[in-house]
Amino acid sequence: MQIRKSIRKGRILAMAAALAFGSFHGFAQVATQGLRDQAGSFLIGYASMSNFLNVPDTSQYQQVASREFNFVTPENAMKWDATEPSQNSFSFGEADKLVSFAHANGMKIHGHTLVWHAQLPGWVANGRWDRTSLTNVMYNHIDKVVGHWSGQIHAWDVVNEAFNEDGTLRPSLFQTVIGNSFIEQSFQRARAADPNARLIYNDYNIETVNSKSTGVYNMIADFKRRGVPIDGVGLQMHLSGGGIDYNSLAQNMQRFAALGVEVYITEMDVGIPSTSQADLQAQANVYSNVLARCKAQPACKGLQVWGVTDKYTWRAGQNPLPFDANYNAKPAYYALQAGFGSSSPSSMPSPTPAPVTVSAIHRMQSYNFPGMYLRHQNFRARIDANVSLVEDMQFRVAAGLAGSDTISFESVNFPGWYLRQRNGEVWLDPKDGSASFNADATWYRRAGLANGGWSSYESYNDPGQFMRHYNFQMIVGPVSNALQQADATFQEE
Repeated sequence: MQIRKSIRKGRILAMAAALAFGSFHGFAQVATQGLRDQAGSFLIGYASMSNFLNVPDTSQYQQVASREFNFVTPENAMKWDATEPSQNSFSFGEADKLVSFAHANGMKIHGHTLVWHAQLPGWVANGRWDRTSLTNVMYNHIDKVVGHWSGQIHAWDVVNEAFNEDGTLRPSLFQTVIGNSFIEQSFQRARAADPNARLIYNDYNIETVNSKSTGVYNMIADFKRRGVPIDGVGLQMHLSGGGIDYNSLAQNMQRFAALGVEVYITEMDVGIPSTSQADLQAQANVYSNVLARCKAQPACKGLQVWGVTDKYTWRAGQNPLPFDANYNAKPAYYALQAGFGSSSPSSMPSPTPAPVTVSAIHRMQSYNFPGMYLRHQNFRARIDANVSLVEDMQFRVAAGLAGSDTISFESVNFPGWYLRQRNGEVWLDPKDGSASFNADATWYRRAGLANGGWSSYESYNDPGQFMRHYNFQMIVGPVSNALQQADATFQEE
């Protein structure tokens, strides 16, 4: 069956409403609600592409960005090749458009980046410099770029990716010609150009305690001892579905915090090889764990994802962002919502009864995976799509075998066989007439935990335990977060 766009849109908006308001019925207000509304003073941000006003879906791009985020980084528009393409000739047009968009939507701006070995214009990369001439070029660039937006930028990535993996300094043009002091000189010049902007050192592979992050730590400790201005460290966080050592991440953030600097997750994305449920769940877990460690550390002020949608990402084919290529929210998005405390177990709503319809044949479509349906395969219940035996996903919804105001699911393909819970799993078994079987094959139909227009099924025998899918297999268990709520919600067709 082809899912109507209105159903798919409703699924996304309903989950957003549920998490934003702590209830699971209705989504009329959701068009103006997003992650930023739940984040409070925490900075939840994204990286914007330079031509966002000119892409065919710019309206959708702008709508999602403005609804979800309170912090924005220009992915490329403030880099050296974009802002000073020829010596002392500056071009701020593309970046100015983003700054205007940010101001109009109440976003803070994260400038990126002033001094970096990459994306240099040819006149810099291929110039014949000595220490004095390159220092003057670097100073002029910082003065003009920072000065252009003085008072408008919350934070600047002053120097980007200056370290090798072993903790030594990368032999870049600036390091080779000016020497190691180019980093502190850049920070001093940026402070003079805008005394109110937070000044950040930004790098990749410094998320956990390792040789590279220790090199950065030692540099910042030295700057702090000598009074060199630096306000924060940026952990880029380009990850895969396998995640990282989260305890080491927490320890690393703590040691930077102890130096008196802020911590920012600056460029997060999580590449996965496919959009299977397992990979999407793994991705969601990574986002959830990183956000949890950041929010547990008072010095961690924000998390930015490196893009809005998988349609526009530097990691093509890796599906790394919380919105898919059609701007549909992925499990990673719901994990971020849950991370802002909007659906903790203690605040879970009590399920409300839904009308019991008996003697009707239905298919149960997954809320979280449109186009996939509850079915039995070798007598084990699961969700699946494109099933050749349609009857395997058709059930006669009848009055419950064990109690009033309940239902049971009888297979159309195997009359007299019912969905029942067995050791935490859902199986199709033949009715044996025993009280225990009847109880295990009986369910309360509740208003959908993730969408009031859909349904969820609570165990009659174990109140508080719901039928839901996990890695495509149906299980019976508690529902304590946004992902589980979505996995426990179905539409009866």
